[in-house]
Amino acid sequence: MGAVSGRPMLRGLCTVGRVVDLRSDTVTQPCADMRAAMARAAVGDDVYGEDPTVAELQAQVAALLGKEDAVLLPSGTMANLACILTHTTRGDQVLLGRQSHIHNWEQGNVSSLASCVMTPLDTNPDGTFTMSDLHAAVSADDQHMPRTRLVCLENSHGGHSGTAVPASFADAAGVLCAEHELVLHIDGARILNAAVALKVAPAELSRAAATVTLCLSKGLGAPVGSMATGTAAHMHSVRRWRKALGGGMRQAGELCFFWKLSGTRRRRAFLGARRRGPLSCRAPYVWEHWPYVQPSSNNMSLAIHSLLHVLLFHVCV
Repeated sequence: MGAVSGRPMLRGLCTVGRVVDLRSDTVTQPCADMRAAMARAAVGDDVYGEDPTVAELQAQVAALLGKEDAVLLPSGTMANLACILTHTTRGDQVLLGRQSHIHNWEQGNVSSLASCVMTPLDTNPDGTFTMSDLHAAVSADDQHMPRTRLVCLENSHGGHSGTAVPASFADAAGVLCAEHELVLHIDGARILNAAVALKVAPAELSRAAATVTLCLSKGLGAPVGSMATGTAAHMHSVRRWRKALGGGMRQAGELCFFWKLSGTRRRRAFLGARRRGPLSCRAPYVWEHWPYVQPSSNNMSLAIHSLLHVLLFHVCV
């Protein structure tokens, strides 16, 4: 899509003929500074736990989300699946939103690979479902029914135009899970974007969950990688499932370069340069300055807001 000259919203951000790819925040590409940082990363064998850059990233992400430990995985789908496998056994029931990514966009792996029953709940336009619906979906202690074991939430909610879901929703779900001895997992692919939108610390959005995932390759603009966080015991299990799923990586520290850059004193200069640089280099700036767009229940408005949501991501206003 070419830039439209003379439009105040885009003036100074795009040049005529430059293509702005609006498909997803996953299509951003690393710029020269990112590639240089990758080359400088200290590496080791992460399957043996010997990669210092991965270890540092895992510790930082765990602290950011208020958890004991974290694990680097190749993708968000694998991160979610490894957590689900950690919490469930064959035949268990998993409760989740009907419009959630896990339910709709991960090939039904909760059923095909984890051998669990997915029971979807209708979600509201704000990405939530009612606690009464959640309570009603919990199976009775009956030998004819699957055992309800896990509840999965999503924040921000991609099925509802990237809506940032307040911490109160996960907190309420956490209370209900505790009452029924269930486990709560949050698909937090873009949870840092949600935290910025809601002006809260990321740990506030993740405190109710046993495990939380976070994607480096989406809102944070890195080329690959996702994180799973939780207790040390849960992450021990996630590491085992990561290996079984083919996700064990060796010199993986090179994939963690973005977080190294964003976590040092060079961060301000680095991100400031991105504001002036090519569009493909600006994505990391977004996680601190996310222009949140509240979706509407009107279909046309929702489509327009979704377009603006992605457009604003790419131009990083």
